[in-house]
Amino acid sequence: MKFLIFLLDMLIPRFIEEWVCLYSKEEGLVPAFPARELMPSDSTPDAMVKVRCFTWFLMAFFPKYITDPISYAEFLTDHWEEK
Repeated sequence: MKFLIFLLDMLIPRFIEEWVCLYSKEEGLVPAFPARELMPSDSTPDAMVKVRCFTWFLMAFFPKYITDPISYAEFLTDHWEEK
């Protein structure tokens, strides 16, 4: 059953929205990984942003920020249950 879900997830193109962790680098804030993959052992993100992208064959195309970056503390208090 898990394999069937994986295949459907991979083969069906769709738009998704999810919260993404941002870290400060020399270039500015850089997206690292989705909030759902954040582990307690990871370093605290500098900011969070909601991203919309088109996914197909497990790859994301045309990512677009749909919110302004917010602090991680604000994300925890206002948006954690959405992740």
